[in-house]
Amino acid sequence: MNYKIIPGTEAGGSVVLQRTRKLQFFLVALFLLVGAPMGFAGALLFLAGSERYAPFFFAGMGALFLGGGYMLAVKIRMPETMVFDNGRGILTIREAVKDGAAEAVIPYGDISGFTAQGDPGSRGKRYSVVMTKRDGAFWSVYTDSSYDRAAAFRKTLNENVRLMDYAATEAPQREPARFAVTRDSLSTSISWRDRHPVSGSLFVLVIVGAMGMILFGAWPWITSIVAYAVAVVFISVIGVLVLYNTVYSIGKIRSVTVSGAGLLYAETGGPVPGRSFSVPLTDIAAVTFNFSVSQNDSVIYIVRKHEKAYFDAYSRQALSPGDIMKTLKAMMKMKRINAMDLSTVEKMDLEYLIQNAVAERGGIRGL
Repeated sequence: MNYKIIPGTEAGGSVVLQRTRKLQFFLVALFLLVGAPMGFAGALLFLAGSERYAPFFFAGMGALFLGGGYMLAVKIRMPETMVFDNGRGILTIREAVKDGAAEAVIPYGDISGFTAQGDPGSRGKRYSVVMTKRDGAFWSVYTDSSYDRAAAFRKTLNENVRLMDYAATEAPQREPARFAVTRDSLSTSISWRDRHPVSGSLFVLVIVGAMGMILFGAWPWITSIVAYAVAVVFISVIGVLVLYNTVYSIGKIRSVTVSGAGLLYAETGGPVPGRSFSVPLTDIAAVTFNFSVSQNDSVIYIVRKHEKAYFDAYSRQALSPGDIMKTLKAMMKMKRINAMDLSTVEKMDLEYLIQNAVAERGGIRGL
């Protein structure tokens, strides 16, 4: 997935990045064209009843490809446009929702600039254009196999987005409908529920089941019992984890409570006890999340002061060989708020609500 600059917009009062869908449409079509015939072949073999293993293999392959196509078509949620409005000094993030559109803003004063860097997940074969924020977060808005094209994309942003004209702007005040916000004399609480935890997990279980069918159907061609056993264990573990997560998420309420004493994140309700953590307000250096066109970051980080340098290095992939293990260890210990069910705009809303609550209750700003 990627973004492109709409031609002509950079010459006016705004720069518009629009989500491109060519690769998405191509992959969806490819998965459907491969999956449908294989699923049909598997169904015919099941009806014929002459083969023991082949029907499972072909039906599993069909389900896997069709499921992958469905995931690519429906499950990938990214903002439709990113509008750098030079007249107002804000970046507006817009994404499509069932009842129209949702949007949130990042003030120019929160953006430190744009860089072009190697994409660490591609082993030097791709390059990313990254919008860096002053809180240490990064937004990867463009990737390309050519460094020259990535550099040209960055150059266009640097030349046409007038960040320095609005160095001290702040986000407008608002309280999104997705979250319930309650206040009393001592604390502010923000809570929300996952939308459809069961249906989402059922889709993953179908994919896991398809993998199991493929593995069973491939038995006649297996040459290594050890490798086969490892694959069986791997798929079984994934299935158990998905089932656990499904049960865990049923009826779960996630909440962030901010008081003078600190920030408390808790997951309550449901049949399985939830997770929780607390952090003193004076120890918080940032409340933020990262955005990328190539991977989905499903958490909001509560970055403590002693972790800030590690988070910045991790976000910018500026890791020296001697610091890799230290940084990874620090990231594993970092406090995280589960935002897997939230869209990008909703993550921005939650980030803002928490930052605002910390400012109100602890007088700590600039997170």
